[in-house]
Amino acid sequence: MSTPTPFFTTLKDSVTSERTMWMGVLFYILLLCGLCTIKYHSFMYEDFDLAIDSQSTWNITHGSIQSSIHSIPFLGNHMRLILFPIALVYAIAPFPILFLYIQSIALGLGGLGIYRIAVPEIGRRWALALGTAYLIYPPLIYMNLYEFHPVSLATCFLIYMMLAYKQERFKRTLVFLFLAMSCQENIPLIAIGFGIYAYVDGRRGKWVTWPSVCGVG
Repeated sequence: MSTPTPFFTTLKDSVTSERTMWMGVLFYILLLCGLCTIKYHSFMYEDFDLAIDSQSTWNITHGSIQSSIHSIPFLGNHMRLILFPIALVYAIAPFPILFLYIQSIALGLGGLGIYRIAVPEIGRRWALALGTAYLIYPPLIYMNLYEFHPVSLATCFLIYMMLAYKQERFKRTLVFLFLAMSCQENIPLIAIGFGIYAYVDGRRGKWVTWPSVCGVG
C-alpha cells in the first residue's frame, strides 16, 4: 500500500489547520453576536456610544452629519469616517444592533488574520494556538461587549494590514491602513509608527514613505 507523499500530507494538514481556525472564528462571531443580542434586548447598553454612532449613521443616510446628542457635527467629536461606508449597509438594515454585529464580525476575523501571519513564522500548530488565544483574550471580548466603538474595527484592519505587509502586497497594505485610519483620529499615529517599523525591518521607498506621509497628513 502506497503512503501519502509529503506534499499531500502537508497540504492536508494546512487545510485542516485553517479549517479549525475558521471554526474558531465562526464560533466567536456567533457567540458574541448572540451575547450582544441578549444584552441589547435586555436594555443593558447604558452608555452613549452606541446611540451616538447609530444616530450619526442614520443622519448620514439622510444627508446630514449633525449629532443632536453632542449638538455638533459628529466629526467634531471623533473623526470616524468609517461610518460613511457603514451607512451604505445601515441604509438597507437601519437597526442599531447592526453595529454590534459588524463589530463582532470584524473582531472575530482578526483571529484568522493573526493565524495567517503566524503560520510562516512559527508553524501551523502554534499559529492556531496564537489565533485561538486572540479569540479568548478577555479584553477583546470585553471591548466587543461594551458598546460599539468604530475604533475597535481598526483592530481587524491593522491585523490584515500587517498580513498584507508580510506578503509584500503594497496596495492591499495601504487599503487596510486607510481603513484603519478612518476609524478614529488617533490611528494615524500607528501609521507613522508602521513607517518606522518598515524602515527598521529593511523595507525602503514606498513602504516607508507612504505610511509615514499619510499618518502625518
